[in-house]
Amino acid sequence: NWLRRSGPVGQWLDVATSSDGQKILSTCNGCIPQLSSNGGVSWTALNDLGPLGWRSFTVSPDGMHLGAASPDGPIFTSDDGGTIWVDHTSALNGAIDWLSLAASADGQHLAAAIYSGGDIWTSDDGGTTWTDNNFVPANNWYAVTLSADGTKLYATANGDYIYSSVLPNVAPVASIVS
Repeated sequence: NWLRRSGPVGQWLDVATSSDGQKILSTCNGCIPQLSSNGGVSWTALNDLGPLGWRSFTVSPDGMHLGAASPDGPIFTSDDGGTIWVDHTSALNGAIDWLSLAASADGQHLAAAIYSGGDIWTSDDGGTTWTDNNFVPANNWYAVTLSADGTKLYATANGDYIYSSVLPNVAPVASIVS
């Protein structure tokens, strides 16, 4: 059985949740991201983030570490459950077109993928500093994910392979699927 939750109606693009399902972060095309702290019973618009075409979210298992990425440019993180958000645009040296964002369980290890012929960037300090990991040719990255401890990175490329890496050594370990 499906239960329809409250919140705005729209063309939803992404949703992420804490392990208990209480903290939910989502957005729709042209919408301001929405945050629920009670399993979707009620929602709060994250007006500080604005309607920037947000495409990818991450929420830690405990619901305290959140991340948001936009093709329009910024990556934001929150370490307090979504009250205060930090913009990491300057640390990313102007890189834009983010399509996917992933975080370790503690929110300290982040990976972000640029779609249009870009690279995968990683951070080991919650987004304060970033490394451009151009370990494979620039690609149309579609999705990234990290293991809970932040040591393993997996990425998919549109029309290409699935790649994996053990961090911090970011050389591709293997092409898994052709």
